Amino acid sequence: MSDFVREVSENWSQIDADASLERQSLGATNHVFRIQSSEAFYPRKYRARNVAQITLEHELLQKLSQNLNIIIAPVLSRDGCSFCKIGEDFYALFPEAKGALIEKSELSELHAFQLGKALADLHVQLASVVGNDFPTIELSWDKSTWVDRLQKIVAVIEASSEFNSNGMVLRRAKQQRDYLASSKAIHSYTPLTTKQLIHGDFHHFNVFFDSHCAVSDVIDWDLVQNMPPGYEVARACMYMFNMEPNKSLALLKGYLSVNPLSRLELNDGAKAWSVYADHHVWALEEVFLKNNTAAQKFIPQSDFIPFMEQWSKIESALFCGGT
Repeated sequence: MSDFVREVSENWSQIDADASLERQSLGATNHVFRIQSSEAFYPRKYRARNVAQITLEHELLQKLSQNLNIIIAPVLSRDGCSFCKIGEDFYALFPEAKGALIEKSELSELHAFQLGKALADLHVQLASVVGNDFPTIELSWDKSTWVDRLQKIVAVIEASSEFNSNGMVLRRAKQQRDYLASSKAIHSYTPLTTKQLIHGDFHHFNVFFDSHCAVSDVIDWDLVQNMPPGYEVARACMYMFNMEPNKSLALLKGYLSVNPLSRLELNDGAKAWSVYADHHVWALEEVFLKNNTAAQKFIPQSDFIPFMEQWSKIESALFCGGT
């Protein structure tokens, strides 16, 4: 038994002395490990070493898990704590999620509808939680700074024969740079509608499905934030479906069947997400400046189109029956 598993066993009685540790995948920001004991568990290492922040997240999960069966609460340690310090890092232990992850390309319109319903269920429950201690995203970016950041990425791609072989990514980075440099780009936005707690990272790598395409579990809550719910709805359409009309519409219809946001609330959230999305350079910088190839899956293999141009067609179809 590895030293790490032994320390986990010392903290959590659920882990047997002969438990095995297996790396499951290499995430974009975290390694994912599975401990097979009498049951399967997943130790989670926290990037933040802020005890108060981890405690807030776990208190939220405990509360949500009382009303939603798609929430996995952390396992309590021998001392009754929801996380422990091992070495220099803090860890929590989670039971294995129910169901299965589905590849983005395999998500159907039925999956999309069920994703929308599950997201709405989350938002309804989260709306009852006072979240003043969680962050709010400041939707304001300096134009010249972001143009310069994209120009640096473009220069790195152009200078490398390895990177330059991917012409689509280079073209997309140039398109995003040129858009942000233009007079059309909006660099700040103040939402008009009410903020509340949202999951913050709702996408297909954090959602599990049962055999009937319904959402069975939702994981990874370290990006919980105060933002308009429409912001996360718009974000989900982009991250999971690249704004493909039929699946995006299915998600929206599933959501509205549970939590009937108004047209104004949805569009306000979309405008808020649009400013964030149009300035999003994290995946590009991770891959081309930090050599984190695991983030490559978050770079769309398509032309850059400002978010609101994509949203307007879907919004029209949803409320006006347009195509």
